[in-house]
Amino acid sequence: MEHPFAQALYKKCREILKEQIEKLKLLEPPELKSVANEDLKRKLDKLSREISAVYEKKAKELDESLLPTEKGVYSVGIHIIPRGEYPIVVGESKTFQVVVKHTDIIDESLPVEITSSDPQSVKIRDPKVFLRKTTDDATLGKTSFTVEGLVLNSESYLEVRYDGYSDVVLVKVTEALPPPDLPYGLSFEKPRYRVKVNKEKMVTLWFKGDNNNPMEVRVESDCSAIVVKRRGKCHLHPAPEKGVYRGQCRIIGTQLKARGTLTARMGEYSAKTDVYVEEREREGFQFTFEPVDEDFGASRYKWDPDNPAKLKIGAKHPTVKRYLGEYKDGSYEGLDSPYYHIVLAEVIAEALAFNLLPKQFKQQSPNDGRVDADTAIHFFQKNFSEFLLITHKWLLPNPNYKNNGER
Repeated sequence: MEHPFAQALYKKCREILKEQIEKLKLLEPPELKSVANEDLKRKLDKLSREISAVYEKKAKELDESLLPTEKGVYSVGIHIIPRGEYPIVVGESKTFQVVVKHTDIIDESLPVEITSSDPQSVKIRDPKVFLRKTTDDATLGKTSFTVEGLVLNSESYLEVRYDGYSDVVLVKVTEALPPPDLPYGLSFEKPRYRVKVNKEKMVTLWFKGDNNNPMEVRVESDCSAIVVKRRGKCHLHPAPEKGVYRGQCRIIGTQLKARGTLTARMGEYSAKTDVYVEEREREGFQFTFEPVDEDFGASRYKWDPDNPAKLKIGAKHPTVKRYLGEYKDGSYEGLDSPYYHIVLAEVIAEALAFNLLPKQFKQQSPNDGRVDADTAIHFFQKNFSEFLLITHKWLLPNPNYKNNGER
């Protein structure tokens, strides 16, 4: 039996430790919950395509240089997409896009040079590529390059140079981790895929189980407008986890709005996934609208400082949160509420209208950028009304929605 003094000491230590743990829990940021389901995300994406074109036209009429530099509207220089830091799976390849915005007409005979700081770990397939003009803007050129990750856990800086411009992206080579709920047997990584028309898409297959035979899967499409490349052959390779194998195949959709099902077969095992072919992203500027589980204080929205074209809508703001309802069974009750969608429509229209005001002030008063209150209100109301018509078009309630007694 321990001495009473030792028992008292242990008790005091437990009390102090418990108190410190509770303090640490208070410092932990709260877990952010999803405030947009897949249906709402699709609506917001379609809304973005239409309203971005309207905004772009208005901004160009005022001053083209004032457009945010994102998705198709670029500042002078060279841009690697995706930018910053990017992981690639060992043994697989990744294609990066390169966009050059020049002060002069693009010279398509001048090469774009790509170098790797560690070519033994990250290999560049073609270190020299050439720009091509894809729009009416002769000072804008695009190209792409592909790299392969050869050594696990390695990293390399890729530098892209063209006519005095340069940009850098960091590539980290990682291992392919299976989904946490990977079922036994053969399965596609996703239950459905959306592909851009006439643009290849990588589809991932997993196998979990005991199999010592060569792992070759045959993938077939039931739609002639959805084609599986390499005659549908897909080879599976061992993943880091024992008894798990992974492979990829490429598909392409040749007809807009085509729908089909891919069926993968390997011996007694089979798996299916659905494919839908959609239109390619429009050339030019495009906003991203993202409802988030945050509160931005007095404002209902905030522009992302790292992405001037990304609008975050604070779903915890009192005027928004009330329509989300209670959080039950892993989601908010009001995600499909027409009142929640209408509030989002108003916030987006308001944000875009305010975003245009400084540009209109600059045009009206180029010396100091100031206008009187009546003029400011006129500009805001005019743009707000135009944007609201578009946001309502995509986010107005579905007439089949059942009212839950909200006010």
